Amino acid sequence: MDCIERRRMLRIAARARANSVESRAEYRSAPLASIQQSVTYQAGKEQRRHDRRDLDQAEVCVRRIGGFNFSVRLRDVSAGGCGIELVEPYDVSDQVIARFKRLDPLGARVCWTSRTVAGIEFHRAIHPAVFDNLLGRLIAA
Repeated sequence: MDCIERRRMLRIAARARANSVESRAEYRSAPLASIQQSVTYQAGKEQRRHDRRDLDQAEVCVRRIGGFNFSVRLRDVSAGGCGIELVEPYDVSDQVIARFKRLDPLGARVCWTSRTVAGIEFHRAIHPAVFDNLLGRLIAA
């Protein structure tokens, strides 16, 4: 690494340290009550990129990369992901493939798990027209 690149990297590192120290100092100086209120407010506010639809009897075929296919019950679905009931335990960040009938396989990752339920996020959101068609088929089934 030449001298110019080294100086540039040192400046970037110094800015990163300065920003992290400022944010930690700001957090420490805030009264505990205001921190708790902001955390509660943020936790209670659910921000979603896509509208979620609850489903009763629909199923999806899910498999971990390199694993076996399992037909699992859908709890809810959106263009960006779905909630499923687990047959085998998954870990957060596991890569999975979701297969809906008459739709190409969707690559996804596990975002959260809670006992027998998991939320998966598709790598690419389903196009709105395709999602409407899929939703119609899932509801009719």
